[in-house]
Parts: sequence; structure tokens; C-alpha cells
Amino acid sequence: MPDLKTFEYMAHAGKEIRRATIEAENERSVRALLREQGMVPIDIKVAKAPKAGQERDETTRGAILSRGTTKSLAQDAKSTGGAGGPGGALGAAAPNAIVRAKSKTYFYTAIPGEGGPPVKGEIIAQTERDARQMLREQGLVPSKVEVKQLWHDLAMAGRVDTVADKRAKARAASNPNANTLSARIRRALNRRIAAKDVLFYASQMCTMNEAGLSFAQTMDILSGLIQNPRLWVIHETVRTSVLEGASLAEAYARYENELPRIFIELITVGEASGNLEQTLKRLVDHLEKQGELTAKIKGALTYPIIMIVLIILIVIGLMIFVVPTFIQLFASFDVKLPATTQMLIDTSKIITTKGYLIPLPFAAVYAAGKLIMGNRVGRQLFDLWEYKIPIYGKLVHKVTVSRILHNLALFLNCGISIINAIELTQQSITNAYTSLKLEGIRSGVAQGARLSTLFDGTGLFPPMVNYLLVAGEESGAIDELLEKGAKYVDKEVDGAVKAMMAAIEPLLTVLVAGVVLFVVGSLYLPLTQLMKGH
Repeated sequence: MPDLKTFEYMAHAGKEIRRATIEAENERSVRALLREQGMVPIDIKVAKAPKAGQERDETTRGAILSRGTTKSLAQDAKSTGGAGGPGGALGAAAPNAIVRAKSKTYFYTAIPGEGGPPVKGEIIAQTERDARQMLREQGLVPSKVEVKQLWHDLAMAGRVDTVADKRAKARAASNPNANTLSARIRRALNRRIAAKDVLFYASQMCTMNEAGLSFAQTMDILSGLIQNPRLWVIHETVRTSVLEGASLAEAYARYENELPRIFIELITVGEASGNLEQTLKRLVDHLEKQGELTAKIKGALTYPIIMIVLIILIVIGLMIFVVPTFIQLFASFDVKLPATTQMLIDTSKIITTKGYLIPLPFAAVYAAGKLIMGNRVGRQLFDLWEYKIPIYGKLVHKVTVSRILHNLALFLNCGISIINAIELTQQSITNAYTSLKLEGIRSGVAQGARLSTLFDGTGLFPPMVNYLLVAGEESGAIDELLEKGAKYVDKEVDGAVKAMMAAIEPLLTVLVAGVVLFVVGSLYLPLTQLMKGH
């Protein structure tokens, strides 16, 4: 009989959140046992050795699963005032009251319990008292907790690390040569593999696995199908590493800067669970949906980009071929030119005599954008206001929410715990403040708060998604309800794209007409003055 280990787990069980222990061979077995009992795992870790006389004290805090048997938590929940006990993050409120209560985001300043400089951040809770209690459970002594306002975000811009920032620092600390000039050049040359190439690679691998081909046969056939040169090099290196005894997860993990994180993580999960074929199928479906969404956004932006380029070309053409003829005409008359006409003439002279300066303003705008977005403060300030940009911001917000829900549903469906699923989702989000919102959710879940309560507190998700999540918690089908929420948001994305196109087309038409009218009017205004003078 295999040796069993004791694991501590936290899981959604209907309307409850259970914290308890379970004996099993490994974490995968724990996850399987919990799902058999109709529970959705939130967090699983190896239990610490109990002190003498405390072997069974856990029964007062939750149900103990031992070799697949379950003990009800209903009586314990009543006696302790909820899933987290009287000192837990949920407080003493009943589950239904928690669902109805409106959560808020609180900004805090706290002192670490082990000493050190004060730390600042945000946390999602129902009341200030709950927020303080959650901070104490994290080993922080709160000195100030208040409802978060806009000025908090402005003050903290550039001073808050996202998950991507933290992981980048951890990689740099573990690899002193990561920031050398040669390493930077290598990273610049080895850019991320295009999404369409990753989709093709994963779909072909999935098809061959379904056909029952061996690993060696699959990898050999793929070598002749891959068109992307860099992906071919990665594939060949992975194949060699696996044949030499490395796992797929280890082989692909070496290329985390070039392959999507979701691809590497799901390969790891599929290999560990022995269900690589099904995991690959879910990955392919997910990548296809994301590809459709990306294509939809690119299609919506193609028309306005083309129109803007045409406007620029029209103006340059007028400056080169039309304005010079008027310059000669105005020179033959002694007339004072209006300011707009003189501006056009000066611009025309610069373009015709110093045409090499034309790209200069565009290069300056591009360089300024890169400088702002490359700076942590500038990036986080932009991310703070990105969703507030007229027309564009609403679309970006809905697309981001859709990706969050799709990713979470996929990770949970593959058996990844909620906390790890949120961490992985954070790495796929480019908006820094959205990533910090997800960090607040992750922190709250780790403290035992309900997922629906935390989602509601961010103000990021539409009410329908929060309602679906409540239903998912009660039915134990969070992943399925998250996927339904994602489909609901996808429909809103379609509506946002149509609304953007409906708004942009007349705006661009007016812009083109306005530019042409300005140029023509500025040129003919002096002529009308001359005619009146005669």
C-alpha cells in the first residue's frame, strides 16, 4: 500500500468554503478526491506536523477527509460562524448574507509583524473591520484602512509590483546574467512565437495524440510541418531533451519568454495528470477562441487606421502639389496673409525643401509613447486611464474581462486550483491595474473569502458575471459558469465592436472633410480679400 501524506485543503463545497485535511498519495489525488465529493479545490498544500494532543483538533474547523471518506461541515459552520471561523476572513455572517453584501476595495497602510518599513496596497472586503482582520491574518498590523479612491491609484503609480514584475525580479535574482547585454540582445532576437503558429503547433500535436501516435512519431511528423524557424528550433530542442529523459514540462519551461505561459502550464498539468490529450484539446479550443477575438479587434481597427493614413497622405499631397502654386500667386500681390494661410505656406516650404523631416514628428510621437510605456510610472498611469478612453476604452475593458474569464474557466477545468489559476491569469493580462485587481481576488481567496464576493468588489466585472459566479459556487460548477460568463461578455464585445465602428465612421468622415475644408479655406481666403479690394 503506498505511503499517504496529509494535505491541508481549502475548497468550495456548495454554499460553504471548507478548510480541512485529507490523506492521499499526492496533490493530484487530493484534487481528484475533492472533485468526487462535489468540491472545487481552492488551495492544496502539505500539512504541517501537528503538535502533541492536536491530531484531531481540525474537526472543529472543517471536515476531515480520510482515505476518501467525508464528514459534514454543517454543524461546525454553525458553531464557528462560517467557513473561516470567528476569526476568519468571512467573519460571522451566514453564506447567503455574504452573497448579498456589497464588497469594496480598501486602501491600506500596514506594518509587517516581523518589523520593517510600512507597506501599502489594496484589499477587497465587505467592511473596514473585515479588511483589518484579513490584514492581521496576513501578518500585517494595519495603521490606516480606507475606501480606495482615485488619488490612491495616482499616488501608488509605479510603486506597486504586478505578478509579472515580481516574477521578473525573481528570475533576475536567480540568474545574475539575465540583465547582461548579451542576454538582452538574445531576448530581443528571440521574440514571442506568433499566436497563430502556437495554435497550429498545439492543434497538430492534439490531432496526432488523438490518432494514437507515439510521442516519437508525433514529434518526428511535427518537425516536417513547422514553418516558423524559431518554433522549429524550440521543437527540436524539446524533442531531444525528452528523448534524453527530461519531462515535457521541463523541456518547454526553458522557453517561457517565447512560448505563451498558458501553453507551458497546460502541458505541465496534462503531463502530470496523465490526460495530455484532453488538456491539449481544451488548449486548442481556447487558443481558437482567443484568435477569433484578436482577429475581430484587428478587423475593427483596420478601417480607422487606413482612414488616418489616407488623411495624412492627402495633407502631404496638398502641401506638395497644391500649396506651392498659391505661394507664387500670393507673392505677386502685396497682401497680408491670414495666420492659417501663412502656416500652410510655411509647412509646404518645409515639406518641399526638407522632405526628410516629414518622419520626424511621427518618430517623436512613437519615441514618446515607448518612453512612457517603458517606464513603470507611465505605464501604470496609462493603464489606470485606459478603460476611460472614449470608445476605445470600453472595448478594451470588455476584451480584458473576456480573457480573464476564459483563462480562469480553462485552468479550473483542467484541475488547477483557484489560487494558481488566478496567478496564471494575471500573467496574461497586460493592464497593470487589472492585474492588481486580480491580486486582490487571489489574496482574498487565500483568506477564505467567497470568489463571487471578491469579483463583485473589484467593480471590474458586469453584474451578470457575478450572478453566474454565485450560482457556480452553490452548484460546485464554477468553471462551467465562468465559461458561460465569458460567452456573455463575448457578446458584449461584439456589441462594443459594432458601436465603435458606428461611432468611428462618421467621425472619420467629418475629420477628412474638416481637414480638406481647412486647407482649401485657408488658401482661398486671401483670394476673397483680393477680390473685395478690387
